[in-house]
Amino acid sequence: MGESLLRLSANRSRRPAIQPVSQCALLIDGEGSGSAFNGLMQSVLGWMERRSGRPLPSQAHDGKSFVIDDIGSQRTEAISIEAPRYWAARIDDADKSVPQRTWTTEIALAPQADGRVLFGTRLQCVSRGQYEEFDASVPNFVREVVESGHAWLDGINISAEPMLVESEDDADELCKLLWNRGRRSDVIVFSLPEDSNDWSETIIPARDVARRLAGAAHVAIVSQAASYRLTDQVGKALSVYRQAVRTYRPGFDPSLDEAAAHPLGLPGRIANWAGGPQAYRSFLVNQTLNRTVSGRDSQRQLPPFLEVKRVAGELRRQSARIEGESDRDLLALAEQEIRDLTSSLEQIKEEQDSYIALADQEREEAEQQAEQQRQSNAFLRHRISLLESRLAQTAPPQTELPNSLDGFEDWCREHLSGSVELHSRAFQGIKKSQFEDVQLIYNSLLLLRDFYVPMRRGGGDAAKAAYDAECGRLGIDEQPSFAGAGWGEHGDTYLVRWGKSRLLLDRHLKKGNSREERFCFRLYFTWVDDDQHVLVGWLPSHLDTRAT
Repeated sequence: MGESLLRLSANRSRRPAIQPVSQCALLIDGEGSGSAFNGLMQSVLGWMERRSGRPLPSQAHDGKSFVIDDIGSQRTEAISIEAPRYWAARIDDADKSVPQRTWTTEIALAPQADGRVLFGTRLQCVSRGQYEEFDASVPNFVREVVESGHAWLDGINISAEPMLVESEDDADELCKLLWNRGRRSDVIVFSLPEDSNDWSETIIPARDVARRLAGAAHVAIVSQAASYRLTDQVGKALSVYRQAVRTYRPGFDPSLDEAAAHPLGLPGRIANWAGGPQAYRSFLVNQTLNRTVSGRDSQRQLPPFLEVKRVAGELRRQSARIEGESDRDLLALAEQEIRDLTSSLEQIKEEQDSYIALADQEREEAEQQAEQQRQSNAFLRHRISLLESRLAQTAPPQTELPNSLDGFEDWCREHLSGSVELHSRAFQGIKKSQFEDVQLIYNSLLLLRDFYVPMRRGGGDAAKAAYDAECGRLGIDEQPSFAGAGWGEHGDTYLVRWGKSRLLLDRHLKKGNSREERFCFRLYFTWVDDDQHVLVGWLPSHLDTRAT
């Protein structure tokens, strides 16, 4: 383990030269596409001029292309395309405290058919010397644009302040955002302590997180009443309450997702985080911004500046041919384009090599962490097996069976963890349950914990016989789920997400054949071999089969 951590630390010091930091893509309202476009462009140009080291040329403020690369200045460049209208800029800003480190900011503006303007930014860190860790950020002018009140992200009007989710109606609006299939950005939801109505009592300052992530993610604070409503909508396993913090990733679907797919920060863990809650805040911001540049379509959403420059050159050559410029002018233009293209290709290659190096490094780190986790899991499974063997030699304590399904999730967490895991979708099934024999639900889960899991882990005829006998005592049959080759006819009915996998619920426990849900019991599950536990995906009612 120690050697693995040393290798991991060494890898982190060998960062690639170019590292993506953050990316934003917003739609901006305005009185008209022309005024909004020009206003944004002038605001960006003012920000660039304060960093370029010299005044921008006059054509810059007219929306024309320009380049500044004089000695003593920082490289500043803009490309203007007239049809379709597109303006892109790039500036290399030298770090004031770390030698040979530069922050490259790319900005793009494009009018949209609905009168709004697409406003995008990308920030990269270029390190030529010794790599030093940094906190990810978004360019300051993005927050200024967001604070104007005209910015839209994922279909909602945003601000640089957290959304205050106070009522049940507010919680329903939050759920619409979570479920939005077109959502590209994370939603970070803070909850308050029990019986608190003070918005400032989040475990870390939500307002500070919202300002740091302005334009890149959504930040919300839920009151206790709104938290109850959120739990009703998404289930307890996927909700957030009692001063915890949850990040809801894009593609949220409580019918398929496991709770771990949307990371939860518990207040105790945050309070004891290495470096304290402020270090957790930096971790949360860094993780969120890293996701803005790691998606497959990040460059499709915001084309790199060098790609825009290449397209602008092609359009310029086409226009020159159409206008019938002289051969000499065309030759001069072609030579200049060749020089620009050669320079661009070198920069593109350098960026691509850095991205590949970063991906290789992240893969290596992930593989090392996964191997450490596998070793840890194997050790824990061995310890659990020893403890279960010792317990089996004594009279097992009786597990109390509740008379209702109130507190079902808490009971499962207390009595099943480590042997039987319930997917969030299973808890939704319990919320809808009409099955009258409540204790059979609990007994079926104990059947899996005390008989099925030991049979799968250790095997042997005695374990199989004990399992069969307990099934007989409860009047339960275990059979294939009838999904078989026809499971795909029912969409995702028999599939659940677990980690990065989609698992098929290939087995089920059954009792009764009535189609009346009050008298018919079904529990659908699968065996997760890597973790040596049962995953329950649905209960206590039927899932569809070809017969139904």
